[in-house]
Amino acid sequence: PDPRPGYTDKNKKSNEKTGRANVTDGKGEIGRGIVNNSVKAIIYIVCVLVVSGCLSLFVIFVGNDAFAFVKDDVEITVTIPEGATLSDISEILGENGVIKYPSMFRMYIDLRKKGADEYLSGEFTVSPSMPYDTLIAQFKKSAAARTEITITFTEGMTVDEVIDRFIENGIGTRERFVEVIQSYPFDYDFVKELDKLLASNPNSGRKYRLEGYLFPDTYNFYSDSTEEAALARMLDNFDKKFDENYRLTAEQMGFTCDQIVTLASMIQKEAKFNNDYPLVSSVFHNRLKHTDVTGGKLESNATIQYTMPKEEVQLALSLEEIDKYDNAYNTYKYPGLPVGPICNPSLNAIYFALYPQDSDYYYFISDASGFNLYARTWQEHQKNRQKVESGS
Repeated sequence: PDPRPGYTDKNKKSNEKTGRANVTDGKGEIGRGIVNNSVKAIIYIVCVLVVSGCLSLFVIFVGNDAFAFVKDDVEITVTIPEGATLSDISEILGENGVIKYPSMFRMYIDLRKKGADEYLSGEFTVSPSMPYDTLIAQFKKSAAARTEITITFTEGMTVDEVIDRFIENGIGTRERFVEVIQSYPFDYDFVKELDKLLASNPNSGRKYRLEGYLFPDTYNFYSDSTEEAALARMLDNFDKKFDENYRLTAEQMGFTCDQIVTLASMIQKEAKFNNDYPLVSSVFHNRLKHTDVTGGKLESNATIQYTMPKEEVQLALSLEEIDKYDNAYNTYKYPGLPVGPICNPSLNAIYFALYPQDSDYYYFISDASGFNLYARTWQEHQKNRQKVESGS
C-alpha cells in the first residue's frame, strides 16, 4: 500500500471494474512467444526441405539404377549357379557392380511380378546400362532363344585349333578370341603370374599368351556365350586340375607353373601313347639337368613344327628346315625350354612333367606305329634311327 494518505491506484480500480488484467508489464513475454513460434516454423520448413531433398536424391539414384538413365556401358560376365533364386541373382549382380541396390532390385522385380521360380544358370554377359527389366529377362527361362552346345576339345589341341572349334560351333569370332587370349585380365593366379613374366620380357617371341592353359575336356556352352565367358570355363578347369600340390611340387623342383605346362605340352606332342609319357619326360628332364651331355638342348621336332604353317609340317625335319625356323621355339638351336607351351596338354602329360620316370635316357625316336625307341648314347640313338628308317 502506498504510504501517502488518500492515494488511490486508478489503474487498479479501473481494472477491477472492467475485469481486465494489467498487461502493461507483459509486452516482453508476448514478443518472445512470437519469436519462438517463428523459429519453430523455420526449423520445420528446413526439415521438410532437407527430407524432401534426401528423398529426391534417393529416388534419383534408385531410379537411375533401375532404369539405367546414366550408367556405364561396359560388359560384365556373371556366373549364375544352378537353382539360383531372385535373391541370389540380386546379390551376384551387386557384387559384380552391375547394380547398386540389390534389395531395391528384388523389390522392383517382385512389384512388377517379373519374378520366376526358376532361372537359367551359366555364364551371362550383362551391363550396368541395362534396366532392371532387361537384366532379369537375361536369366529367365522364358528367354530361351539360347541353345546349349556341347563341344569337345581333344588333348594336344593348339590355341588356333581351339578357336577353330569354337567358330565351327557358332561361338564368337576369331579376332575377338585372339584379343581375349592375348590381353583379357582373367582373375586367376596363374594368369597374373604369367602376365608378370611376359611383362618382364615383352619381346620373348611367344605366340599366344594362354597357350597351354585351355584345358582339353568336354564342355557345355550357351550359343550366345561371349569369348571371355567361353575361355573362362576352360581356364577355370585348368585352375582346378593344376592344384596346390602341383604348384608346390613345381616350386620344389625349381620350375614355374608355365615351365611345367610348357614341358607337359612337349610330352603331349612327342608321346603318342600314355605309356611313353613318363620316359619322354625323363629324357627332357635329363637333358635339362645334365647339360654336359647335350648342351641343355632339348632338340624336339614338335617345338619347331608349332611355328610352321600346317601344310609344311611333317614328322621328320631336315637340317635346312631346322635352320629356316630360327625362333624362340627352336630347341635345336637354343638350350632350355622353348618360350612357351606348344599345345594344351592333358592332365596325364602335366602329371608326368612333374613326376618323370627315373632313367638314364637322353634320346628317343618314334617308329612307324608311333612308339618311341629310347637310347642312352648318341651311338645307340643312331642305331635306333637306322631301325626306324629301314622299317625293321
